Amino acid sequence: MEPSWWVGYRYVKVGMMLDETRPHSLVQGSLFGFAPPEQDLRREKLMGVLDHANQKWGRGTMGIGEGGIKEQRAWAMQRDMLSPRYTTNWNELREVT
Repeated sequence: MEPSWWVGYRYVKVGMMLDETRPHSLVQGSLFGFAPPEQDLRREKLMGVLDHANQKWGRGTMGIGEGGIKEQRAWAMQRDMLSPRYTTNWNELREVT
């Protein structure tokens, strides 16, 4: 397996946050009119950078609002003390008899 760092460089863990990113096919209309063309161009460039990074370093390297969440993680939230979800889950809805 190829190492994910370069010899002679100090390894530092960093995070990166991209704001206002979304798939090209999903467009939220503006309440007050259309966005200026330069704003759309900026968003398209940003999505291009995201796509390029995932192509170069592997699928799932960067994503929209992921925060480092992976499918197989060592830590998982304990759900044994979870509050009931009466208002959002039909299976947990209280019945009055």
